Amino acid sequence: LIVVAQSPAAEASLGVTADSGQRVRIVAGGRTVLDWTTGHQTDDYAGLYVRPTAGDAVYAMHGTLVGSFGHKLDEWRDRTIVALAREGVQRVDVEHGRDKYSVIRGPKAWMVGQATADSAVAARLVNQLNPLTAQAFATPAQAAAANFGHPTARVRVFGPTGALLADILFDSTKAGVWARADSGRTVYQVGDWVLATLAPTERTLRAGVPRAR
Repeated sequence: LIVVAQSPAAEASLGVTADSGQRVRIVAGGRTVLDWTTGHQTDDYAGLYVRPTAGDAVYAMHGTLVGSFGHKLDEWRDRTIVALAREGVQRVDVEHGRDKYSVIRGPKAWMVGQATADSAVAARLVNQLNPLTAQAFATPAQAAAANFGHPTARVRVFGPTGALLADILFDSTKAGVWARADSGRTVYQVGDWVLATLAPTERTLRAGVPRAR
């Protein structure tokens, strides 16, 4: 750590005021062992300005802790929507637009109705669930605008005993693709390829049917 300022007047320009900075507290054994306010990146973009929350001195910090202390709140949150092992998936029910079908594990291959599914497409679908992770979290306004009452797609996953393992709703808008596990309230943003992988057209899933390039 290198001292770069010791005056409260410099705190705002370095981003370490109570209003502009991010407070980081580390507690061990019920005792606070570190209490810092982090601010802007250093001029070389390799470090971070930090200030002991109860003090006026501002330091330039470099090293492995910079990445951790620079995380925003959402970056600490778990972005896993569901995590289902491939061998635990027996059936996937998909509703997407006019398509409504089931992908079922057969003795030798995945099936779509009475037809053999394209093995690569089916594998990508099932593998996408282990884990299915988000790009980001929706803001409160984005979450409120998402229409899960009439979703773009719905994917339900069942285990070998018929138990429902996951029920995932998708809403595709100009602003992005939003997803929500029906058992929770958190709304996530996912890539458009996630929706295409988990809810392909039935025609795409049927083996031997040419897929558009």
